[in-house]
Amino acid sequence: MHTTGQATPRLWRVEEVADLLHCSPQTVRRLINVGHLRARRLSDRPRSEWRITDADLRAYLGRHP
Repeated sequence: MHTTGQATPRLWRVEEVADLLHCSPQTVRRLINVGHLRARRLSDRPRSEWRITDADLRAYLGRHP
């Protein structure tokens, strides 16, 4: 198997970010919906789960210590 030496970036679940921020998953979803925290859907389905990258989480934490 050929590898490039790059690790796969971490994708955080909403519940994991909520634990980290000491808030509810609903609060994290609100942050995503109003544009304060960038996130991506796992698929094109309307009810698909959100995932947050390390970079997006660090950017949010940098703006909201």
